[in-house]
Amino acid sequence: VDRDELLAASPHFAAFLGAADASHARRKPGGVGRGRSKKPRKTRKRVAEGEAGRKMGDANLAYSTSDFPRAIELLQEVIRLLPNNPDAYQTLGAIYEETGNERKALDFLMIAAHLEPKDAAQWYRLAEMSNAQKNPRQALYCLEQALKADPDDDNNRWDQANLYVEIGEPKKAIEHLDALRKKLRDNADVVVELARVYHSVGNAERAETTLDDFMQMHGGAHVTPTLVNILAELKMEAGRFEETVTLIEASADRIKELAEEQRASERAEEATAVAREVQHAARERGASENDAAQEAAAAAEEAIAAAVRAARTPADIPLDLTVRLGMALLYLDRAAEAKTHLQKLRNASVEGHEDLWMDAAETCWATGQTADAEVMYTALMRSSELYDQPAIWVKVADCISRRILESSADATFTRAAAIDGAIEFYRAVLSRHPDSVQAKLPLAEGLPNVGGCGG
Repeated sequence: VDRDELLAASPHFAAFLGAADASHARRKPGGVGRGRSKKPRKTRKRVAEGEAGRKMGDANLAYSTSDFPRAIELLQEVIRLLPNNPDAYQTLGAIYEETGNERKALDFLMIAAHLEPKDAAQWYRLAEMSNAQKNPRQALYCLEQALKADPDDDNNRWDQANLYVEIGEPKKAIEHLDALRKKLRDNADVVVELARVYHSVGNAERAETTLDDFMQMHGGAHVTPTLVNILAELKMEAGRFEETVTLIEASADRIKELAEEQRASERAEEATAVAREVQHAARERGASENDAAQEAAAAAEEAIAAAVRAARTPADIPLDLTVRLGMALLYLDRAAEAKTHLQKLRNASVEGHEDLWMDAAETCWATGQTADAEVMYTALMRSSELYDQPAIWVKVADCISRRILESSADATFTRAAAIDGAIEFYRAVLSRHPDSVQAKLPLAEGLPNVGGCGG
């Protein structure tokens, strides 16, 4: 077989032999360089690929033996030969990551990702690395690339929304959350987060509507305590107290069911842990597998029974919802019902519930329940210096005065007693804050505005 005919008929073979390319037999006569054989690009690429492949293998070997300087040198050679091959960049990134140079690792891995843009998992990893390096905007860029590669990744949109909130771009967060809401129509977490972002940009009405719409379409099975609590808070802010009460009372049974399910899950986890310990101890002392398993089962059963006994009372709605319900009832002049719910707060420690105590105290003060307000404000002041402040001192002094004024029909006597009570309170404040002008001033002025609490 004539060599030229073989090369003309088989361009791939021609490339392999390093001869002419597919146009070898069709070169225009009389052209520049006629009679000279040009090395085809495919040949150069094949040679480069062969050399690069060998160097890449040597680099991987050096990397596996932790000879990082040698591996880096070889990988740089691979990049010189094949600058668009992502493998070398990925391995360089792995080396720099292993040696603690996170910034350089991210740079090389970013190049690799651009060479393989459809690899969503790689973009997602780069987003995590960017976040770890406190670079949320670069993380967002990586997440955007990942979403292009995998448009159905709901977690990606969720992560982007959270990052946009973090960097102060709520409108972008709303775009992603709204897309998720339309797709995951029965997901309460999405609408709760969307409502939070709406509220953060001052659109409380849209936040409330978003949650209301969800409750109307997917209430019941999909309700969550967090959703109800946020919606109740929004309704309270808007002065819709009757709606607040209706919402909490209508959701209470489902929320209690969820609480019982959570208790059962926690009991099961605890029982499983106990069973493992008992089974391990039985094996250690030489018990058979059957005996060890029986002991473990009995221990698990007893652990569950003990947890049930310890619970004593059925699950209730969360304390924050109980307090919210009590506050709404106060605004509706249903004080007797309200106090039943607020008593649960007073039975709880102030520590860890400071915000609830403050909200309840403010509501009691605003609705004229000054005795309860005084108790709650005083408990807050004793719990933390954060609440032992002039704004609260004024209200407590007024509550003390009002309590004394209402204790007797003798106006002259009770007014003098009220002034004395407020003075004693401010003296106690001054003993804690001897340099406070706000504590000294009411004493110096003789408390002229006694009895103004709650209006």
